[in-house]
Formats: sequence, structure tokens, C-alpha cells
Amino acid sequence: MRSRSENDPLRHFQSAHAQVVGARRMGVESMDVNFLVASALGELLGK
Repeated sequence: MRSRSENDPLRHFQSAHAQVVGARRMGVESMDVNFLVASALGELLGK
């Protein structure tokens, strides 16, 4: 991972979105997907 990507909110969000899409493809429950989204947004707003 590039250190610059960690400081780029858009890139961070795209990465989180990719994880959510991957989770949906794997058949993860919607509750777990919502938790992933909430965690990603929490990290984004926390920084």
C-alpha cells in the first residue's frame, strides 16, 4: 500500500467500497456489509 493513498479520503473510500462489493459477492449478510460501511465511514470521519 502506498502511504499517500492512506491520506487520500477518496482513495480510502474506493478501497472500502471495493471491500463491500467483494463482501456482497461472497454472500455476506447485509448487516455485516452495513457494519463494514459504518466502519469505513467512521475511519474517514475520524481522520
